[in-house]
Amino acid sequence: MEKNNEKLEEKVKRQEIIINQLEKEIVKMKSSKFWKLRGLYLTYKKKFSFLFLSPEKFVKKYIKIAYKIMFPKSYELSGVDRKYLDYNKKFIEEMKKKENPKVLAIVNHYYSDENVSEFPGKSATQDALVRKGIVEKVISGLKEIPNVDVKICGIKGRSLFDIDEDFSHIGNPAFLVYSSIEWMFSQIDKYDYFINIEDDILFTKETFKEIVEFDKENIITRCFHPNRMEYEGGNEYCADFKSKPGWQNIFMDYKGMKLRVAKNPHSGLAVLSRPKMLYARDKVDLKRRDIIIGYYMASAFANVNSPFLLYRSYPDLSRHKVIHLDKWEER
Repeated sequence: MEKNNEKLEEKVKRQEIIINQLEKEIVKMKSSKFWKLRGLYLTYKKKFSFLFLSPEKFVKKYIKIAYKIMFPKSYELSGVDRKYLDYNKKFIEEMKKKENPKVLAIVNHYYSDENVSEFPGKSATQDALVRKGIVEKVISGLKEIPNVDVKICGIKGRSLFDIDEDFSHIGNPAFLVYSSIEWMFSQIDKYDYFINIEDDILFTKETFKEIVEFDKENIITRCFHPNRMEYEGGNEYCADFKSKPGWQNIFMDYKGMKLRVAKNPHSGLAVLSRPKMLYARDKVDLKRRDIIIGYYMASAFANVNSPFLLYRSYPDLSRHKVIHLDKWEER
């Protein structure tokens, strides 16, 4: 038996040596001038084939790219119905006269230590007192926003707080955010601004004020999206760049800040003005209940935010942020 194990170990070691040698040869080959020239050749071959085989498509494609770069606002608004632009213009004038907009803030709250598989994450595994303290901070932060109406949306019997809007009828608790967003659209005529947020995201009145000011100066398709930050060892970092890192090549300047759109739309919330809600209602399937990114909660926010360019502060991620009071965990 021992001899067989020794032979097996020797065989594994030999295979590991062969694999390591092959990996080194591949790295060496890919770093060679021949491989780089090969890649360059294939890139230009593809472009020239496209040019000669489909010249009309080639010209249209690059005219579109040039137009997007030279006239970004016009390009963004090219698919927007005029009625939304006019309504947004009137809304901005209304907000300039108003001291404080009327705000609906929805906190999606769920807690049950018996249903881990239904709602993965800290909502099903964290100590009840710890979880309650975190959610209290979130609610207190939202209540500091002037003229706000905070509503806790959840499922009775699976909560640490009294529920304002009960979603016991939804069946799968993972659909809570999708469902609360759909309900939020039924309140569209009662408020000026709408916040829909996870129960562990600390959102301050200062961050909200910056969003309102941004909306006064920008077109309807642009949102000032906070980076979702976490702390570890005294350092601050954006959790959502761990799950899906990278940036899109979409930039803008705003009040001395550089803003950029990330590849990951998630920050654990959606903040929309009434005109943006009306625009989103026309563009988004509110009955959708599937996974777009991450899990159902992140997907619900991605769905409602999908009609907009979500500009974040860049490269200073902390300039415009929310704080994730729990650590992000990969699923």
